[in-house]
Amino acid sequence: MKNHCTLLLLLLLAIPALGFGQQEEAARYASVVSAAQEAMSRSDFKTAAEDFKQAVKMRPETAELWANLGLMQHESGDYAEAIRSFQQAIRFKSSLYVPNLFLGIDYLHTGNSTAAIQFLAKAERMNKTDPEAPLELGRAYSSAGDFPAAAREFTRAIQLDPKQSDAWLGRGMAYLDHVEEDARKLSTEGRNSSYAEALYAESMARQSRYIEATDSFKKAIAAQPQPACLHAEFGLMYLSQKKIEDAESEFKAEPQANPGCGITDLGEARLHVEQGTNPAARHGQCAATPAENLSRRSESELLQLSACAYFSGDYALASSASDALSARPARSLGGLYWSIKADEMLALQSLEHFEQLAPNSAPSHILLGDMYRQRHRYDEAQAQYKLALEISPADHGALLGLAYAYYGNANIDATIATASSALAASPSDPELNLLMGEALIARHDFAGAEPFLQKGLAAKPQMLPHVHAMLGTVYAETGRTQDAIAQLEMGLAADQDGSTYYKLARMYRKSGDTKRADAAMQQVKVMEQQRRKGAVIALEDSGQRAEGDR
Repeated sequence: MKNHCTLLLLLLLAIPALGFGQQEEAARYASVVSAAQEAMSRSDFKTAAEDFKQAVKMRPETAELWANLGLMQHESGDYAEAIRSFQQAIRFKSSLYVPNLFLGIDYLHTGNSTAAIQFLAKAERMNKTDPEAPLELGRAYSSAGDFPAAAREFTRAIQLDPKQSDAWLGRGMAYLDHVEEDARKLSTEGRNSSYAEALYAESMARQSRYIEATDSFKKAIAAQPQPACLHAEFGLMYLSQKKIEDAESEFKAEPQANPGCGITDLGEARLHVEQGTNPAARHGQCAATPAENLSRRSESELLQLSACAYFSGDYALASSASDALSARPARSLGGLYWSIKADEMLALQSLEHFEQLAPNSAPSHILLGDMYRQRHRYDEAQAQYKLALEISPADHGALLGLAYAYYGNANIDATIATASSALAASPSDPELNLLMGEALIARHDFAGAEPFLQKGLAAKPQMLPHVHAMLGTVYAETGRTQDAIAQLEMGLAADQDGSTYYKLARMYRKSGDTKRADAAMQQVKVMEQQRRKGAVIALEDSGQRAEGDR
């Protein structure tokens, strides 16, 4: 931030009052302001704040003095007092940019994102050339959960200053958060839809899990309605496996399913696969579509535009068109589908820019750590999180990631030590509390785990089934059978290996409900069969990858 330049400007605005009043009072005022400026120059913000408190007593109606006091309190971390000082500043002169900007920033620091948005939006209107206002406004919208608005503000900050690495990072994270939000909606509202199957198929194809991808592509193609260019996407996957005939078959099927799809030319598709880019083909006409007309377009027009823009590489337009569709009362699954795909690409682009601008920053190492952790490469993840902590020792994201990486490596002692360190600064963080609870369960400290898991109930909705499953485990091991049953039943959605069903079967049997116990054990057997089938498919996929690499 440009705090020090701003401070100097405000000091210069405040000093001309020296010529008024008695000479002795003027000299005392000048001395106080000079002392404040000297303290500020050596970054002694608390002393500077005390000096400015004296100054505002001498000139209580001088808005610039109140603003200076607020800035010193802000720099000292006393955000509540800074807010009061900035409020006084705009009370006397509402047109001052800096108090409005920092009121928004400090309201964000204190967790009041609604008030933060109000003042930051006002600051942005007052000064359309300073990237600080849209940068902070993007953070406020992210805090409020309005991720499309956050992405727009971060984009504006980037337009004003393309080297603003924090804006690129914020934009990337806003798009990722929106992807997560839309994916949750799609899994709830269209779990068995063609759109959900298509996304799963594409995910499996990216991981070279081609057998699972093939099965999901076929399921998606068999359902209606379905995304544009689905046959062509399937064909591209076949091309990556060198299955030319299968690819040709899918490309030929596409014009019948979707005459407007422009990625069916086999030669062009092959070229794009080899280059690792998205095919543009006959979609270039989308680029001229004005985004402001989206609200007046029909559902079919917006779906076509979303697909068209996505395949032309205009991910911003694809995102805007799909968001316009998803925002309508009768929310379209297709809108969610194209929003997820476009926002994923925008997030990747933004985070790549961030890493180029700040390659050795703490957030950059955290991003790399997260990527390694998602791929179960826990040692490499730990190394990246430790590098982040060398730069920023108290970084919450680095501590959380490191604790997860230790847990992934079954290093329970290190998990607990790291999570404890992070909890000292963020005792109410639901994700940290959940992880601590899991680690204590791994130690069989069920009583110790319970209070952490209770705090974990404030976690994101998609994490709650896992929290309930963990609480059910605690209750089961501490003799509270009926409570265990209630929690385990709520945790079934998170069961991926049959372990929760198995615990539930034990509790049913213990309570005398043999019918439900038998049904739960049957489900355990089904999931075990699915797990074995998945392992065989994964082995076959790895064999195919090995052959393809020869």
